[in-house]
Amino acid sequence: MASDQAARYLTSETGRRALFTIGALCLYRLGSQIPLPGLDFNLLGKLGASGSTLFRVSIFALGVTPIFTVMVVAEIAKSVCPPLARYEARGEAKAGRLNRAIQFAALAVAALQGFGIARGLEGAKGIVAEPGPAFELEVVATFVAATAFLAWLAGRMTARGLGAGFWILLVVPYLVGLPTQGRMGLELAQAGYMDASALPITIGFVVLAIAVIVTLALAWLPEGLSVQAGALRSASSGAAFIDVWPPLLAQAAGTLIGTAAVIAGMATRPYPLAFGAPLHILLMAALIAGFSYLRRSLPQGAAEIRRPPSITALAQIAICCGGEWLTRKLGVPFAINGAMIIVVVATALGVMSSER
Repeated sequence: MASDQAARYLTSETGRRALFTIGALCLYRLGSQIPLPGLDFNLLGKLGASGSTLFRVSIFALGVTPIFTVMVVAEIAKSVCPPLARYEARGEAKAGRLNRAIQFAALAVAALQGFGIARGLEGAKGIVAEPGPAFELEVVATFVAATAFLAWLAGRMTARGLGAGFWILLVVPYLVGLPTQGRMGLELAQAGYMDASALPITIGFVVLAIAVIVTLALAWLPEGLSVQAGALRSASSGAAFIDVWPPLLAQAAGTLIGTAAVIAGMATRPYPLAFGAPLHILLMAALIAGFSYLRRSLPQGAAEIRRPPSITALAQIAICCGGEWLTRKLGVPFAINGAMIIVVVATALGVMSSER
């Protein structure tokens, strides 16, 4: 009986979409094991390189971060310049032009990041077999091609898989790293370097944050569980329940403000804008509230968000600022990133909604 049900599921539309998504993620994982050309991996092996290290120097080392970086800039521009958002909402043709511009800009960002990584690898003695312009060009070309491929793969996952492909590819590296972070925290607690209650409190906070996000999703959807988050839209589900961009944009703006403070020589010890510091928490709260206010009137297309934005903003502030405060208070060896928690839950809800 169970085998018959499994066979019917796999041959259904949802089953085929699930298999496509799994296959795409396997392809992504496979690419993360292919090393960059020109590196001496025998030396890396002798230095104790692990699978996670190989991921950082693989052809997919950048993941979809170049695309995400450009999307953040575009969303900030749309927040402070509503006519740009209205231009995107005028039809598929104009939205397509903007998306193509984002893709080309992402390739340029990938090229710049690839060049920086190449120069950094050349600075590590013995890791690069033949340093020089040829190696740098090879690395840049590899990262540009990988970014273009992942953009294509994300589109295919959205059209033929479950949920929104780009956001799935964005959160997968974060989820893969969670077991390592948890094991590190457990080892520190056992060695007495961290309070034994830190991990249970962290897990409790994450569970509570998930419950808040899901409650918002169910409370403000007009009908049924058709869930997508702001830009987390796919062909299988067009409804929106929460705009995930305010905390993400707040993080980006906070990083820029902190960098500007360092450049201007305003950084002091202890650094007042460090993650979890009171001033940084207040800055994040103000930025999330500000971006939520700026985005409240942006056109959402056919999938208009149907809930008071102030409630969502307050929830996002509590999750993001609460995570920062706990990180500093508990002394855990990783950041409790509220923005990523929101994105992960929104992405998971998008996947579940497309199964309906």
